[in-house]
Amino acid sequence: MSEKILFVLEGENTEKQILDNIKKRFFTNKKEVIFYVTYNAEIYQLWEEMKDDDFLDLLDVLKERSEENRTSLKELKKDDISQIYLFFDYDGHATKASDDVIQKMLEYFNNETESGKLYISYPMVEALKDLDDEYCFKDKIVLAKQNIGYKTQVGLNKKYQDSRKIEKSDWHFIILENSKKANFIVNNNYTEPEDIILQDSIFAGQLERFIKPHNKVAVLSGFPLFLAEYYGKDLYNHLTV
Repeated sequence: MSEKILFVLEGENTEKQILDNIKKRFFTNKKEVIFYVTYNAEIYQLWEEMKDDDFLDLLDVLKERSEENRTSLKELKKDDISQIYLFFDYDGHATKASDDVIQKMLEYFNNETESGKLYISYPMVEALKDLDDEYCFKDKIVLAKQNIGYKTQVGLNKKYQDSRKIEKSDWHFIILENSKKANFIVNNNYTEPEDIILQDSIFAGQLERFIKPHNKVAVLSGFPLFLAEYYGKDLYNHLTV
């Protein structure tokens, strides 16, 4: 019987290209049926919708966002879904930005088989492309609360600009570097971690080491960390097939 997995993306463009690539490279067997929709707003607005209603269902919220979502999810019921994954940006410069909200969202969306599992990209989804030969990824640290034109900055890099063209060999490097960076944020050790670094631990590390003392965030993408956690020790089998 097929597993039905729902991916919830913040935006329409870059996020969809990345997920299309992930589906193509990693989700190739018949047992997984992938659904994905976009929320088309920042995580802080999702919190505004959900914070006052303990019984509000994410699936209903998503269907209300757009006609496209209603069409995509028309035949999907909550009990049909085996796993839910959400991908949103930190977006510290957003009008409603709040570190308290990020903390609460990570606490609420902490289990893919229940409410869903949230992955945050710092400062935003373009972090996936912020890898180049000139600078060590460990040292990619940017202002957290200002609009720094991050998309333009990353656009100057030569690698990974077209998310549709990321190969499995590229993913090997991207996953490794982001895993090392997560370990650096949490444990101050830029090496491949022995265990999965969880999203709430990453945010706690960002707060303690970068956001509160320096008003900065360490650049990090949620997508490769999702792959590392989803496949675990079996990940490298998928990277070499």
